[in-house]
Amino acid sequence: MVVGAIDCTHVWLDGSPLKTTEYVYVNRKGWHSINVQFVTDANYNIINVSARWPGSVHDCRVLENSYVGQDFQRGELEGVLLGDSGYPQRSWLMTAFRNPQTHAERTYSRAHMRGRVVVEQTNGQIKKKFPCLRRGLRVKPKKACQIIIACTVLYRLSKDWKEPYLGRDHELPDVGVDDFDGPVNNEGYAARAQLVARCFT
Repeated sequence: MVVGAIDCTHVWLDGSPLKTTEYVYVNRKGWHSINVQFVTDANYNIINVSARWPGSVHDCRVLENSYVGQDFQRGELEGVLLGDSGYPQRSWLMTAFRNPQTHAERTYSRAHMRGRVVVEQTNGQIKKKFPCLRRGLRVKPKKACQIIIACTVLYRLSKDWKEPYLGRDHELPDVGVDDFDGPVNNEGYAARAQLVARCFT
């Protein structure tokens, strides 16, 4: 049922001209960024990207306003995405248990973690392949978003062409995200309970 894993990553705006909108680009760690949402498949291919939100915007809001989030919500896309605790539990978006109590819940959470880690690794891979995404972009936010999309397309082509990565590891600290603290979606929790009972008991 899983069609992809979803996560956001921050691309640093290093000296970008922000003028009066500067404050909306400040992320949780106190630096300016674009919050970029990736959906990846099991082979580290980016199958969807949303690069248009300032660093202060929560991952959940990015999802709710993205085409992929809206299409899943309307039932136009089938399958399940795997997300971290920054996302709400939905029938089409599975999150891990915060405190798994049973053997089935622990087994589900381990499987969820193994499936979702692919998107985190993909975030690292694209930033290593295109150093501008980890060292920072010194352009206006709109141009930065265009560069991020272009890098995503080139990254996907490099995967299709099986090009090796030959770079070095230099990462910005992870921004992280607050746990989702919005309204509870009982349908989402019921869908997760059904999945656990069907596949992990």
